[in-house]
Amino acid sequence: MAVAQVVECDSILVRAGTTLLVVQEQGNKSGGDNYLAQVAEAALRRYQATGS
Repeated sequence: MAVAQVVECDSILVRAGTTLLVVQEQGNKSGGDNYLAQVAEAALRRYQATGS
């Protein structure tokens, strides 16, 4: 009998024009990451600067 594993995660969706960026944090308790918003902001700045 296989046992399913549940991974809790938080994510932030950021729309930049017609692009949807998803920044996801895994492995911690849901709601427990204080840095997710900062990482999402950095990801958006990189996307705006480089297009990827």
